[in-house]
Amino acid sequence: MPSLPYITASLLLVGACTTQVGGEEAMGPDAGDNNVVGADAGPRPDAKPSFTGPCEGDAQFVATDGTCYEYFFQGGDWDAARVKCQLRGGDLAIIEDDIRNGVLASLVPTAFPNVWLRGTDAETEGSWTWAGEAMTFTKWRSGEPNNGAGNGNENCMILESNLGGSWDDRSCSDINSYICQRDNVTP
Repeated sequence: MPSLPYITASLLLVGACTTQVGGEEAMGPDAGDNNVVGADAGPRPDAKPSFTGPCEGDAQFVATDGTCYEYFFQGGDWDAARVKCQLRGGDLAIIEDDIRNGVLASLVPTAFPNVWLRGTDAETEGSWTWAGEAMTFTKWRSGEPNNGAGNGNENCMILESNLGGSWDDRSCSDINSYICQRDNVTP
């Protein structure tokens, strides 16, 4: 049965399409056939996406406003993930409301729950932005962001799909999957 954020988002964002490869929360028609196996497993070679269009990646979501969100399993550090998104004509994803947060969290397989978003406080410690753009919505996990409990250099944001889509600050050199955002894509 699809998760509540997916159902809610589908009703509010008519025309949205998703594909999920891997994990227990798969949403495509072949969901039962796309399980993550092993620590470094990516999509199975025989996995068939249920949507082909302007988005690519291991899972994708296209909102009715033409915004494409693409989840990529093969991750990197925050800077590398951001460059990969920019090379695709977009950037790391930003989230402006709880509905979109739930939709993006539902793209992420539970076996690998942490993904990079565009949030950072690298410019000014404790002042979080979407890499220079104002952040008006937040979903920090209780006690976060905490810069490694004051002992670290945690200047980049992850979404934790296994914790209700909460956010946490992490070291930008950590290796995580990521979600790209491209605006105004055409089918």
